[in-house]
Amino acid sequence: MYQRIKSLKLFQKLIALFKYFAEPPPEDRQNTLLLWRMRIFSTIFLLITVAATFSLIPNLRIAIISGQKLSAVIYSLAYLLCSSVFFVKVIPFRIRVWAGLFAFYGVGLTSLIVLGPVGSGRMYLFAFALLASLLLGLRAGLLALILNISTYFSLGWFLSTGRLQWSHITVQAVENWTTTGYTFFFFNTMITVSIGVLVAALEKNLKKEQSLTKELTVSNIKLEQEVAERRLAEKELWQSRDRYKTLTDNLHVGIYRNTVGPEGQFLEANPAIIEIFGFQNKEEFLNINVADLYQNSADRENFNEKMRTIGFVRNEELQLKKKDGSPISCSVSAVAVKNKKGEMKNYDGVIEDITDLKQLENQLRQAQKMEAIGTLAGGIAHDFNNILSAIMGYTELSKLEVTEEGQLKQNLNEIYSASLRAKDLVTHILAFSRQSGPERKPIQIGPIVKEAIKMLRASLPTTIEIRHHIDANAGTITADATQIHQVLMNLCTNAYQAMMDKGGILQINLSNTHVNAAQASLNPDMRAGDYVKLTISDTGHGMKAQILKRIYEPYYTTKAKGTGTGLGLAVVHGIVKGFAGTITVKSKLNEGTAFEIFIPRVKKAIKSTTRLRENLQTGHERILLVDDEQAIVDIGKQMLERLGYTVSTRTSSVEALNLFKTQPEEYDLVITDLTMPNMTGEKLARELHKIHAGIPVILCTGFSEQLTKEEAIEIGIKEFMMKPMGMNQMAKTIRKALDN
Repeated sequence: MYQRIKSLKLFQKLIALFKYFAEPPPEDRQNTLLLWRMRIFSTIFLLITVAATFSLIPNLRIAIISGQKLSAVIYSLAYLLCSSVFFVKVIPFRIRVWAGLFAFYGVGLTSLIVLGPVGSGRMYLFAFALLASLLLGLRAGLLALILNISTYFSLGWFLSTGRLQWSHITVQAVENWTTTGYTFFFFNTMITVSIGVLVAALEKNLKKEQSLTKELTVSNIKLEQEVAERRLAEKELWQSRDRYKTLTDNLHVGIYRNTVGPEGQFLEANPAIIEIFGFQNKEEFLNINVADLYQNSADRENFNEKMRTIGFVRNEELQLKKKDGSPISCSVSAVAVKNKKGEMKNYDGVIEDITDLKQLENQLRQAQKMEAIGTLAGGIAHDFNNILSAIMGYTELSKLEVTEEGQLKQNLNEIYSASLRAKDLVTHILAFSRQSGPERKPIQIGPIVKEAIKMLRASLPTTIEIRHHIDANAGTITADATQIHQVLMNLCTNAYQAMMDKGGILQINLSNTHVNAAQASLNPDMRAGDYVKLTISDTGHGMKAQILKRIYEPYYTTKAKGTGTGLGLAVVHGIVKGFAGTITVKSKLNEGTAFEIFIPRVKKAIKSTTRLRENLQTGHERILLVDDEQAIVDIGKQMLERLGYTVSTRTSSVEALNLFKTQPEEYDLVITDLTMPNMTGEKLARELHKIHAGIPVILCTGFSEQLTKEEAIEIGIKEFMMKPMGMNQMAKTIRKALDN
């Protein structure tokens, strides 16, 4: 067994050795014909190298015995040459083949000379031509064949002429040269040419195959490039699709595609549009008709008409509805997509929910209305205060003339009291309409509630009965009076609107209360302590539980379009929270609603505002009184002269300035109205101080947000007097300005 394994390994080594010499270099292995030629060449010369060893010795012996030492040398050189062309692979293949074939030729020629035509010489020459045609092609085979024939017949001619004579060659041998020559020529030519033609055909087919292979290789390379480009294009397409999907999925505006027509069917939709309309998933959304989302079918018809005629819409505002039927306002921009024939295929567009934006616009519009009302109120207050100034002034002067108690004096007192109420009413109107920031300070809430009730009574219809209970001992709170007005007016207006159809009772209560720890625990926003409790209730239609949960949400409303104050319960809630207070609500359908507001009490004392009758302060100085209203000038002159002052009057600020220029030292004080044509009181004061820097000026106004106290002091204004002015107020203000 060991010997067999050893023999097998030796055989494998011989095969590997043969493959090494028989295989061409890697770069030549693509040439199939060359590969087989090299294998045939290596096989033949390997066999020659091995087998010729056994025939070389007899041939050498014969050559030596016959005295042909040259032949022995030729045989030896031919053997070495055949061995060399087999083992030496560095020599190019064609050179190795020619070298090996000429070894055949040399051996054949020598054998013919030594042995004659009956020897093995013809076989070597036959192999020479045959292998040349097989290994090198038809041309090489024909060349070898010509060399064989010329050599053979040349030897025959030399023998026939007697120029070549060997002792063992007879005349009979010369005849044999001729006979065997023709036979050799025929067979050698037939076999050599046949093999050459066959090899030529193989070479031609091989070239075609190589050309086709090259073309196929080029085609494969192009195909691979096209496949790679297509794969890259597909990859980029998928990446583009991913980017598009990511973009559309992340946008907060709806993107859609739908079919044309009255109904319309959604074809594509991103997550935002599904969320806008309150659907659960894309499949559910794609199963509805576009027309189902319109509040009004006429809007859908108008939209389709614009798309047919114009081909697009931009920022079209539409009133649509969600899945549950709740209305929403949307802004739509879309374009009609057409086919090659110009027919509309579908609509592509984007849609944005602008419901909150519309509500903000409404809030802004309402705020602008309130601002306009405030501006209007200021203008009205100015004129109304001038009227009140005349009424109050003449009433006070008349009271001074009537010394006896009687009906006349009582009537004058009532007129004066009504004037004071009118003055306070105007003050509260201005406070309510003023857009200034809150100024929180300790205040008595009772008087504010009473004034609000007076305003309500004047504005609400008689079908609404107002009942109130205001505790005179209601405590002090830290708040802004204007914001208290806002809270009262908003809640009471809501109550009125709840009772608008059938009428009812509006109940307003104000009292002190104490909230213990147990009660405070029921409301997370409340702490135990002392509070002022304001209750506003009505007997209206009440509210449902789901509405109660949302009443403090910004922009939430159950009122019809165009109604409401624009303040909103959200504002009320914010104001109360700003006072560190708490607001609660209870409501039942068809029974009414009650709001309870708890504001912490403070212990800081408030100075009494009760009007006390004081002795009028008089004087003897000289005063210039300026006002564009003749009635104000007349009543002011009488009041000032009653107080002992010397008075000059003008109804034009320009005339007053000219008068002052002529005799600036004649006056101790100037009293001027703020709002006047041609020159305002502010500008007049500036011009006066240019003439007489020390002249004190009192500015009178019924309403002004144009001049702050700091600005007034800067231009030399000593005091302000708010219209309408009573004699007591006027007397004290004048003395304060003059004495300081």
